[in-house]
Amino acid sequence: MNYFIWIFLALFVIILTLYIIFYIKNLGIPKTVFSFLLIPFASAFFTSILFERYPDSLRIIQTQILAAFFSEAAMLLQLKNEKSLRPLALLSYLLILAVWVNLYRPVIYLIRIPSWFPVIFTILMTALFAAFCIFTKTKKFLTLIFLALSFFTGSYLLFTALVELLFNHRLYSLLLTIGSITTLLQLLIYASDLHLVAEKYSQLIYESAYTMSFAVISAAGLLMII
Repeated sequence: MNYFIWIFLALFVIILTLYIIFYIKNLGIPKTVFSFLLIPFASAFFTSILFERYPDSLRIIQTQILAAFFSEAAMLLQLKNEKSLRPLALLSYLLILAVWVNLYRPVIYLIRIPSWFPVIFTILMTALFAAFCIFTKTKKFLTLIFLALSFFTGSYLLFTALVELLFNHRLYSLLLTIGSITTLLQLLIYASDLHLVAEKYSQLIYESAYTMSFAVISAAGLLMII
């Protein structure tokens, strides 16, 4: 490891620790500032590894940077916690997921997929989305459109991960599966009217999980090229 890898790792750990401390002490401005620093420094850590060990992995490096940028936008809109901004937040989710899909999607063309698997997966995910819409009673058409686009883009990322996990048995696909499921759950929670982020410590859990899902999917990109 070079110095940059150690520096960014140490800074990420420090920022995460301070964010948790400021959250528990309910210091609004420091808490918000450090929440925005989590993903950039996580991305910087993974990018520094790529530059050091895999300098020719330009596509993955670009993906890391784009995903970090859209993740910051989504987090900003989530912190506002206003219904009028929900479509924009869902659009940010869509862009994040589209960036990840663009990176991982090509691998499924190298795998022989049984004809039954896409059919069953599509039925299950469609049923899940329909049940969610009925449960949350989502009424705004624009919100529903962005939610559907984001959900099924994330479902495609999960489909890619499961294909690799079940039929190719690559280690990185396990991380990608975990990250995809976590991201879909966060998307559904945010788009719902349950207001989980308003409960004590739930925002801390939500934002930590948001950052960890980014880190897990990024780590999958590292393992994919090893």
